[in-house]
Amino acid sequence: MPAIEVRDEDGVRWITLSRPDKLNALLPEDLDAVRHALTDLSPLPRAAVLTGAGERAFSAGMHLDAFHDLTPATARRLIETVRDCVGGVRTARFPTLCAINGHCLGVAFEMALACDLRITADHATVGLPEIKVGIPSVVDAALLQQHVGLSKAKEMILTGDLYPVTELAPLGLFNAWFRPGSLGQRSNECSIG
Repeated sequence: MPAIEVRDEDGVRWITLSRPDKLNALLPEDLDAVRHALTDLSPLPRAAVLTGAGERAFSAGMHLDAFHDLTPATARRLIETVRDCVGGVRTARFPTLCAINGHCLGVAFEMALACDLRITADHATVGLPEIKVGIPSVVDAALLQQHVGLSKAKEMILTGDLYPVTELAPLGLFNAWFRPGSLGQRSNECSIG
């Protein structure tokens, strides 16, 4: 069963990745659920917010269980599932916002890049670490250069290092900051970064 919580409030669709004991790590069925939450809608919301349960992570990326016993055919299906989910975020017919409340890694970072806006807690970290285990970022990592420049994007994609958001904020990757635990509060808790 997908670990995704969806609720509609005042015309906004809130999509929460909800596996906090595993840093909201994602399984293929979670990616399908996110895509459906953004595409199978009537009426359309005014906007959607993607966030993670708890204050430790938006998501640590793909759950390691997703990689067990992969064959070439199942690996292709997994990549297609990632592509479809991230594509659903990028092409949503309404504004999307990613609220990064902790670690935002791998496919989760690609989902954040696909959103129209990104806000972050100042303690968050982002990165594409899957290259360190031989899995390249193959979906929306190409969007990274639009936000941090080509040189920094290549560094992030090729090294797999993790970066504190405070290092990337001056490059324009994030639209605003929020204090941990204050995401649902009024905008006076955020300052444009």
